[in-house]
Amino acid sequence: MADFILDEWLWADLANENGLVRQTETISLLIAVYEICDRMVLVRGSRFEEKTVAFWGHTDTKRRQVARFYCDAFRYNSSKTTPLEFDRLPALPESLANDIASDDH
Repeated sequence: MADFILDEWLWADLANENGLVRQTETISLLIAVYEICDRMVLVRGSRFEEKTVAFWGHTDTKRRQVARFYCDAFRYNSSKTTPLEFDRLPALPESLANDIASDDH
């Protein structure tokens, strides 16, 4: 089992801001993480969490279905989501930090 920390790009993809192909791929990613028994780490107060809440404001059927799936499958499912305070995150190894944009750390 793996723990994933996802960046806020997920919500742009799910909102179809990056095209239908990205939206479909990202929905498939969420389903795969759910079915494979992997977990997400939800960093409280992160940009990801802010955009999660903003995503719930969509009123069209497809995005409402995605929002409901995410909430049921991850956000309110303690076996699939590990909540974590930002200050409890381990330091990013320097070898990775150099290859990742600083705003994505």
